[in-house]
Amino acid sequence: MAEPEKMTLGELFSTFKKSAKRLELLQEYHIEGDEWTIFQKFVNGETCLSYPELEEWKQQISDWTKQGRTIERVRLLKSPLSDYLKYEILEGYAPCDAFGQKIYFVSEKQLEEVVGKRKLKDFWIFDDKYVFEMDYDKNNNYCGGRLVDGAEEKAIYQKLRKKSQPLEKVLRQIRLQKTDVKL
Repeated sequence: MAEPEKMTLGELFSTFKKSAKRLELLQEYHIEGDEWTIFQKFVNGETCLSYPELEEWKQQISDWTKQGRTIERVRLLKSPLSDYLKYEILEGYAPCDAFGQKIYFVSEKQLEEVVGKRKLKDFWIFDDKYVFEMDYDKNNNYCGGRLVDGAEEKAIYQKLRKKSQPLEKVLRQIRLQKTDVKL
């Protein structure tokens, strides 16, 4: 295993003991392949099927949950919801919640209350110890990342988590055909 300060995201997922927490700030992430096909079906109103990566992720969440490890994320939610966000919530988050991942949402106002005008990047926090900051290009493709000191990110995550609303609240509004979700 690599030295802690040189660990990759994959190594952090392989070695965390208690928790993995994600802050997601982008309103869209690049998707392709099977997931792109499923997304297009969703946009066209078709019943969506899963795709291999989602099935693998659900199985991994289930395994971690059975081992007593937790996976959670706080997601920035801008309203009105885009097709991408509705897809992500209904076809990704809701199924993963059933396997043990907990998803929470914050509004732009709540984010600004915590960080002001500071620019943040997406990140993962593992075992409340390691913070892995993520880089994305202009097309929202993941480009890698790095371990950072993380003290500020940990404090930001805790404050946002306290202000957040659970997945169930957002799902209720979406199922009522609302695109302007209130947090």
